[in-house]
Amino acid sequence: MKFSKWLRILAVSGCIAATAVSAGAFSCSDFERSGGGPYKETLDALYENLAAGEGSNDQLAGSVGIMETVNALGREAALQGTGFSIEDITGDGVPELLVGSMPGSGESVYAVYTIRNGTPAAVFDGWARNGYYALGAGRFYYHGSGGAAYSAFGTCHLSYDGSRIEWEDFYFSDIKDSSAGTIGYFHNTTGVWKKAEAEELFISRDRFFEMDETLRTGIRAIGKVPFSEYACGHEAAADGTVQARWAEDALSD
Repeated sequence: MKFSKWLRILAVSGCIAATAVSAGAFSCSDFERSGGGPYKETLDALYENLAAGEGSNDQLAGSVGIMETVNALGREAALQGTGFSIEDITGDGVPELLVGSMPGSGESVYAVYTIRNGTPAAVFDGWARNGYYALGAGRFYYHGSGGAAYSAFGTCHLSYDGSRIEWEDFYFSDIKDSSAGTIGYFHNTTGVWKKAEAEELFISRDRFFEMDETLRTGIRAIGKVPFSEYACGHEAAADGTVQARWAEDALSD
């Protein structure tokens, strides 16, 4: 699922540097040395979502995962258990913004942003039934669910310019015969959950989930700044919203 391709984010300009900022307290001066200046108002909006405990910016990538966390843990625990890092994870010289749970709190990635024309651009967002987890080096493990008969998992990575997901392997289950309720298992390298665009795997249910567990073991903790340590100001835009775009749309201009 992809939310409205226009995100309500106020973007501010900033130079790009390779210095990563991913742990400890985070002040306004950290934006300059991290090259993450354009992400300031995105982080302000995400912080306000956490602090308010409501989806006031519910079209912002990462908001669904954040709201799930607030609902499950409460406001204070969510501020401590949700964090962000600003780091060039693809090696192209442009820092990405990664938002997700703190190490030891599930390792979920709620959103990844890159910078396009000085503006934050969302690459993907995740939540409980559409989950992404870092594997390191710009790679991610994915696990999704659409009900008892519909599960998916796989691995993907960010493209070199950070603008899109490129799938390595995508496995999913689906109903083969609705009258008999037979479930089949499928694979492709496009991330598309369609039987017609995948090869069938003649494997057992147990084998399918064993493969999932094997990929899951690669999940790694990513050092993040908890939002409870986000010390920079949280000024709101005068009119409340300015538009930014999804990364793939920005590339098409």
